[in-house]
Amino acid sequence: MKNLATLLKRHRVKSGLSQYDLGRKIGWSNGQYISNYERSVSAVPLQSIKPIADILKVDNKKLWRAWRIDMDKVLEDALDQ
Repeated sequence: MKNLATLLKRHRVKSGLSQYDLGRKIGWSNGQYISNYERSVSAVPLQSIKPIADILKVDNKKLWRAWRIDMDKVLEDALDQ
């Protein structure tokens, strides 16, 4: 899940937002989810990609592609076990 994690952090920092700020703009109580996504502890839910892209002013297709690459890797790893 490194592709999307890297993009999220890069664009969040570029936007001047803290994890807390981004989380609050999405409607969450804090930035813990953002921290988890950026550290690849958990995957970004599909329904969160567009709001995140809008807030960070990033083409949502760019985030979708990164998400898909990450999920393909997760599936490949699971099938290899």
